Amino acid sequence: MKIIGTGNIEINVGKAKNEEELLAIKKLAILIWNEVYKDILPDEQINLLLTKYFEINSIRNYINDGYEYVLFKYMDNFIGFASYVEKVNYFYIDKIYFIENFRRKGIAKRFIKLLIELYKKPAKLNVNQKNIDAINAYKAIGFTIEKEEIIELGSGLQNIDFVMIFEKY
Repeated sequence: MKIIGTGNIEINVGKAKNEEELLAIKKLAILIWNEVYKDILPDEQINLLLTKYFEINSIRNYINDGYEYVLFKYMDNFIGFASYVEKVNYFYIDKIYFIENFRRKGIAKRFIKLLIELYKKPAKLNVNQKNIDAINAYKAIGFTIEKEEIIELGSGLQNIDFVMIFEKY
Protein backbone atom coordinates (compact mmCIF):
# COMPACT_ATOMS: atom_id res chain seq x y z
CA MET A 1 0.00 0.00 0.00
CA LYS A 2 1.18 3.53 -0.68
CA ILE A 3 0.34 6.78 1.09
CA ILE A 4 1.08 10.20 -0.37
CA GLY A 5 2.21 12.78 2.17
CA THR A 6 2.45 16.53 1.74
CA GLY A 7 4.84 17.55 -0.99
CA ASN A 8 3.76 14.41 -2.87
CA ILE A 9 6.19 12.20 -0.98
CA GLU A 10 5.31 8.57 -1.57
CA ILE A 11 5.38 6.34 1.52
CA ASN A 12 5.21 2.56 1.28
CA VAL A 13 3.30 0.80 4.05
CA GLY A 14 3.84 -2.89 4.68
CA LYS A 15 3.00 -5.42 7.32
CA ALA A 16 5.97 -6.26 9.56
CA LYS A 17 6.49 -9.98 9.23
CA ASN A 18 10.08 -11.01 9.76
CA GLU A 19 12.78 -10.67 12.38
CA GLU A 20 14.53 -7.83 10.54
CA GLU A 21 11.32 -5.80 10.41
CA LEU A 22 10.51 -6.42 14.09
CA LEU A 23 14.03 -5.27 14.94
CA ALA A 24 13.46 -2.15 12.79
CA ILE A 25 10.36 -1.37 14.89
CA LYS A 26 12.37 -1.74 18.09
CA LYS A 27 15.14 0.54 16.79
CA LEU A 28 12.64 3.15 15.61
CA ALA A 29 10.83 3.03 18.97
CA ILE A 30 14.05 3.63 20.92
CA LEU A 31 14.98 6.56 18.69
CA ILE A 32 11.53 8.15 18.60
CA TRP A 33 10.47 7.58 22.21
CA ASN A 34 13.69 9.01 23.65
CA GLU A 35 13.07 12.11 21.57
CA VAL A 36 9.29 12.53 21.89
CA TYR A 37 8.95 11.67 25.56
CA LYS A 38 12.19 13.13 26.97
CA ASP A 39 10.38 16.23 28.30
CA ILE A 40 7.15 14.38 29.14
CA LEU A 41 8.21 11.24 31.04
CA PRO A 42 11.11 10.36 33.33
CA ASP A 43 13.87 8.25 31.72
CA GLU A 44 12.98 5.34 34.01
CA GLN A 45 9.44 5.27 32.62
CA ILE A 46 10.57 5.57 29.00
CA ASN A 47 12.95 2.63 29.47
CA LEU A 48 10.27 0.55 31.23
CA LEU A 49 7.76 1.16 28.43
CA LEU A 50 10.30 0.51 25.67
CA THR A 51 11.03 -2.86 27.25
CA LYS A 52 7.34 -3.62 27.84
CA TYR A 53 6.21 -2.78 24.31
CA PHE A 54 9.18 -3.17 21.99
CA GLU A 55 11.31 -6.13 22.96
CA ILE A 56 11.01 -8.59 20.07
CA ASN A 57 9.17 -11.15 22.23
CA SER A 58 6.72 -8.45 23.37
CA ILE A 59 5.95 -7.50 19.79
CA ARG A 60 5.48 -11.17 18.90
CA ASN A 61 3.06 -11.58 21.84
CA TYR A 62 1.01 -8.61 20.61
CA ILE A 63 0.95 -10.09 17.09
CA ASN A 64 -0.22 -13.41 18.56
CA ASP A 65 -3.01 -11.45 20.30
CA GLY A 66 -4.24 -10.12 16.94
CA TYR A 67 -2.34 -6.83 16.64
CA GLU A 68 -1.13 -5.80 13.21
CA TYR A 69 2.25 -4.05 12.94
CA VAL A 70 3.16 -2.03 9.87
CA LEU A 71 6.28 -0.19 8.85
CA PHE A 72 6.35 3.03 6.86
CA LYS A 73 9.17 3.28 4.35
CA TYR A 74 10.44 6.21 2.30
CA MET A 75 12.84 5.21 -0.45
CA ASP A 76 14.88 2.49 1.29
CA ASN A 77 14.54 3.78 4.85
CA PHE A 78 12.08 2.88 7.57
CA ILE A 79 10.60 6.16 8.84
CA GLY A 80 7.87 5.02 11.22
CA PHE A 81 5.58 2.27 12.39
CA ALA A 82 2.07 1.64 13.64
CA SER A 83 0.15 -1.10 15.41
CA TYR A 84 -3.58 -1.60 15.68
CA VAL A 85 -6.15 -4.25 16.53
CA GLU A 86 -9.81 -4.81 15.74
CA LYS A 87 -12.17 -5.02 18.72
CA VAL A 88 -15.87 -5.87 18.71
CA ASN A 89 -17.29 -2.32 18.56
CA TYR A 90 -14.24 -0.33 17.43
CA PHE A 91 -10.66 -0.68 16.30
CA TYR A 92 -7.80 0.42 18.50
CA ILE A 93 -4.74 2.28 17.25
CA ASP A 94 -2.11 1.18 19.70
CA LYS A 95 0.94 2.95 18.29
CA ILE A 96 1.72 5.33 15.45
CA TYR A 97 5.11 7.02 15.35
CA PHE A 98 7.37 8.67 12.80
CA ILE A 99 10.91 9.96 12.87
CA GLU A 100 11.08 13.72 13.19
CA ASN A 101 11.53 14.60 9.49
CA PHE A 102 8.31 12.78 8.60
CA ARG A 103 6.00 14.24 11.21
CA ARG A 104 3.42 16.86 10.21
CA LYS A 105 3.39 15.55 6.63
CA GLY A 106 -0.14 14.11 6.70
CA ILE A 107 1.08 10.50 6.66
CA ALA A 108 -0.48 9.47 9.99
CA LYS A 109 -3.72 11.23 9.08
CA ARG A 110 -3.97 9.44 5.74
CA PHE A 111 -3.12 6.10 7.33
CA ILE A 112 -5.74 6.53 10.08
CA LYS A 113 -8.33 7.47 7.45
CA LEU A 114 -7.48 4.29 5.53
CA LEU A 115 -8.01 2.24 8.70
CA ILE A 116 -11.35 3.96 9.31
CA GLU A 117 -12.45 3.12 5.74
CA LEU A 118 -11.26 -0.47 6.18
CA TYR A 119 -12.92 -1.20 9.52
CA LYS A 120 -16.04 0.99 9.14
CA LYS A 121 -16.38 1.38 12.90
CA PRO A 122 -15.19 3.88 15.51
CA ALA A 123 -11.47 4.24 16.21
CA LYS A 124 -9.96 4.61 19.67
CA LEU A 125 -6.47 5.37 20.92
CA ASN A 126 -4.63 6.40 24.05
CA VAL A 127 -2.40 9.47 24.14
CA ASN A 128 -0.33 10.85 26.99
CA GLN A 129 -2.00 13.98 28.36
CA LYS A 130 1.27 15.91 28.10
CA ASN A 131 1.78 15.01 24.42
CA ILE A 132 0.08 18.18 23.20
CA ASP A 133 1.31 17.85 19.59
CA ALA A 134 -0.25 14.38 19.26
CA ILE A 135 -3.49 15.44 20.96
CA ASN A 136 -3.84 18.39 18.57
CA ALA A 137 -3.05 16.18 15.56
CA TYR A 138 -5.73 13.67 16.58
CA LYS A 139 -8.25 16.45 17.18
CA ALA A 140 -7.51 17.82 13.69
CA ILE A 141 -8.40 14.40 12.24
CA GLY A 142 -11.71 14.41 14.16
CA PHE A 143 -10.94 12.53 17.37
CA THR A 144 -12.48 13.76 20.62
CA ILE A 145 -11.51 13.01 24.20
CA GLU A 146 -13.71 10.26 25.58
CA LYS A 147 -12.16 9.94 29.06
CA GLU A 148 -9.02 10.04 31.16
CA GLU A 149 -7.24 6.77 31.90
CA ILE A 150 -4.53 6.18 34.48
CA ILE A 151 -2.45 3.06 33.90
CA GLU A 152 -0.37 1.89 36.85
CA LEU A 153 3.06 0.65 35.77
CA GLY A 154 4.53 -0.20 39.17
CA SER A 155 7.39 1.43 41.07
CA GLY A 156 5.24 4.55 41.48
CA LEU A 157 5.10 5.11 37.72
CA GLN A 158 1.90 5.61 35.77
CA ASN A 159 0.70 6.62 32.34
CA ILE A 160 -1.84 9.41 32.52
CA ASP A 161 -3.61 9.26 29.19
CA PHE A 162 -6.62 10.52 27.35
CA VAL A 163 -8.66 7.90 25.55
CA MET A 164 -9.68 9.52 22.29
CA ILE A 165 -12.37 8.33 19.89
CA PHE A 166 -13.25 8.93 16.25
CA GLU A 167 -16.92 8.14 15.72
CA LYS A 168 -17.67 9.59 12.25
CA TYR A 169 -16.81 6.60 10.11
